[in-house]
Amino acid sequence: MAVKKWLLPAAVLLAVMIGVLGLACGGGEKEAPTPAATAAETPVLPLREGLKIETEDGLELSATSYGAGPTAVILAHMRGSDQQSWSDTARRLASGGDYTVLTFDFRGHGGSDDGNLGDIDKDVRAAIQFMRADGFDKIFVVGASMGGTAALAVASEEDLAGVVAISAPAQFQGIDALARIDQVAEPKLFIAASGDHPYVDDLAEMFARAAEPKERRLFDGKEHGTALLGGDQGEQVLQAIEQFLQQAD
Repeated sequence: MAVKKWLLPAAVLLAVMIGVLGLACGGGEKEAPTPAATAAETPVLPLREGLKIETEDGLELSATSYGAGPTAVILAHMRGSDQQSWSDTARRLASGGDYTVLTFDFRGHGGSDDGNLGDIDKDVRAAIQFMRADGFDKIFVVGASMGGTAALAVASEEDLAGVVAISAPAQFQGIDALARIDQVAEPKLFIAASGDHPYVDDLAEMFARAAEPKERRLFDGKEHGTALLGGDQGEQVLQAIEQFLQQAD
């Protein structure tokens, strides 16, 4: 009987200790956020897919809008690509809440109607008019390769917040950005890889003729157009674009 009397207090003490530990662990779990709370804190980026833009010559372009910011940014892709090449960039720019970003397929690309590539400046102009009709006053255009050439050419006629040309040739299919560059009054950012010839040479010539305000950024490598954004220096290229948009806005 003496042994049993000694075991009883020990058992009670052990049970108390286990209970205390259980309460401590339970308290920690209650303080952790529930899955529902975590999901509520993660904003959903507004996305409008399947948009249609009509050009002045009657073609229909496929487009997508990201975000709901007060300033518009139009992204114009390079030849042989489509608007999907901009999807990561569009989401990045729109995620901060400052921009609504529009991507679109040029004529003859993606889901857009076929057409003469010598008229892609009409596609850029149609995208600008589409965003103006949607209520935007401040509009930037960022173009890669042929998209940059068209963006610069159209900027000579339109009132924009700024234009970014990435690896843009001076001329493309009869669209002559070099001949119009001195008429672009908006802030301009020229981007290219230092080994991307002849495009980096075209950039240098356009930059020399362009009026202020203007900026030129060269990055190591040979990547062309949107390939620069996916290369080793992609983050630096994107930051250069973001900084330009913030300063010019």
